[in-house]
Amino acid sequence: MNEKKKVLIVNEPLEYGGSDLVAVRLQENLDKEKFECVYCVRHSYKGPLEPYIEQQGIRVIHQPDDRLGYLASYKYYLELFEKEQFDIVHSHLPFYSGFVMLAAKKRKIKKRITHSHFSQPLVLDSSKLKQLIARIYRSVMRTVLRSCTTDMIACSRESGEFLFGTRAFNKRGIVLNNGIDYNRYEYDEEIRQSVRQELNIPQKAVVLGHIGRMYYVKNQKFLLDIFNEFHKKHSNSYLLLVGEGEDYEETKEKARSLDLDDCVIFTGIRKDAERLLNAMDCFVFPSVHEGFPLTLIEAQANRLSCLVSDTVNKKTALNKNVEFASLKESPYVWAEKAEKMLKYDRASADNTRIIEQYGISNISKQLEKIYLS
Repeated sequence: MNEKKKVLIVNEPLEYGGSDLVAVRLQENLDKEKFECVYCVRHSYKGPLEPYIEQQGIRVIHQPDDRLGYLASYKYYLELFEKEQFDIVHSHLPFYSGFVMLAAKKRKIKKRITHSHFSQPLVLDSSKLKQLIARIYRSVMRTVLRSCTTDMIACSRESGEFLFGTRAFNKRGIVLNNGIDYNRYEYDEEIRQSVRQELNIPQKAVVLGHIGRMYYVKNQKFLLDIFNEFHKKHSNSYLLLVGEGEDYEETKEKARSLDLDDCVIFTGIRKDAERLLNAMDCFVFPSVHEGFPLTLIEAQANRLSCLVSDTVNKKTALNKNVEFASLKESPYVWAEKAEKMLKYDRASADNTRIIEQYGISNISKQLEKIYLS
């Protein structure tokens, strides 16, 4: 039998959501007879997904907090790659991946993969000077990535073009869909009733829902404005917000200021997001921008109606239960559209495309081919 390929997966601290969950799902569905995986995460902070990884017997290395600077990071990865021999380095960081790839190339690691998950900057810089510095940084890192990355992967063409540049990604890039375990997300009426009982939501109530990190990109504050308009017309309605983040307290305060305390439910981070989807009647997703949001695919796999901002890639609409709306429209207009979406027949949603294009077993096999090519 051939010796296993040793894979280093480079990531931010492992949270329940986004690119972190994508990385973990890909890893746990790889052929264990062919690949031995190790994680290297930035920061000493131990994310909530890390114990789950360690329970699988997988080692997690932490890049120390005092070695996160640009030069310090480059030296850190040089030392790591000298200390341990890896056949494959797969980085899920955005432009910061440039330091990983540069060190990996220096240490002659043959398979160097950068994986893009975002189509726009994660943070909007306020001042013109900071914006200029950010543009210069991204330009330099694109050049480094193009010269040091052997395989450019992205969750969508837009994400790939943002990280690597349009010409480079169109020439060398690979779109690898974010995969899900479809069976975990199939709608279940019994789970719906159980979750509503757990959360003290009346069985006949109308529930709008959202899953995501609470920060400006996900736009939960605008979602509260939408729900405020919706609730004026539908008094027996609730908003279910799943997740945490830097805007968590501000979002809770806004709910209080709108006098919505009794009908907005903040669950915090949950490990069972697939269960919570069953309790919802409409998934509202007013993001400022996205790469290719996995939560939206999961919501559709649950046959849930989805109202999505038109800044999100239209290719995310995989069944007929998805509608797009402009962020320029008022919360009232969004609320009206959400009301109309309640008329969709959940049972009639055709999830064939989701199973074929986003089944995690198929996606992981595609990744294995990239690893071994």
